[in-house]
Amino acid sequence: GLAAGGSCAALLAVPQIFTRDAALWPGITAVVPQAIVSLVFCGIECAMCGVLLAQCDFKFVNVTMAANLLILAGFMSFSRHSGMGLGAVWWALVLFFSLRAFWSTTRAAALLWLPSDQLPASG
Repeated sequence: GLAAGGSCAALLAVPQIFTRDAALWPGITAVVPQAIVSLVFCGIECAMCGVLLAQCDFKFVNVTMAANLLILAGFMSFSRHSGMGLGAVWWALVLFFSLRAFWSTTRAAALLWLPSDQLPASG
């Protein structure tokens, strides 16, 4: 997380690290905030999804992933028609990982309070 945050901060301060084309620098710095936010939610989602998979809650993970992909497809269709450009890709990542983090975290928290005989069955 620290390395990812440092990389994003470097993009804001010194975008020429990644390209010598000065015409691209404003575009790079424009998406850094979305990159930072999506990385934070990605870390949360990976940890919470790991908890769900360890609890064998495969159905929940699969159903919410399918729902998330449908929402993402709708967003990408909207962004394509509204001319959002490259920034839409980064906003889509924020949307994807924030939804996944929300669903995974709320489900993992709910599983904490279930008696062991009511946890999802393995297999």
